[in-house]
Amino acid sequence: MTVLSSMVTYNTRLCREQGQSLQPKTKAVYLPLIDMPPADPDTIITAMNKAQKLTEETGQDFTLFTADQQLYRIVVEIQWAYPHLFPHLVPRLGGMHMLMSFVGAVGALI
Repeated sequence: MTVLSSMVTYNTRLCREQGQSLQPKTKAVYLPLIDMPPADPDTIITAMNKAQKLTEETGQDFTLFTADQQLYRIVVEIQWAYPHLFPHLVPRLGGMHMLMSFVGAVGALI
């Protein structure tokens, strides 16, 4: 039994013992690559629009937008310039390289 499956088993058992209902699985969706320069504000606006649309389609209230330091600065500047376009977008600094490592590891396993 792997660590992940034993953790899921433990959480399921704990929920049942406490009389709580089990929540449905969550789903992570990655957007397609955008063939444009990454630091271009048009590229970032396109990515922010796509992320926000996906968030709305899944019924979530807020869009967490993870970026490295260079792109984070551009995201924040866009939010300051157009606050009405992205009212529920939360820029997140850090975690980008960890996320990319995870995606690469999953891609190597498949």
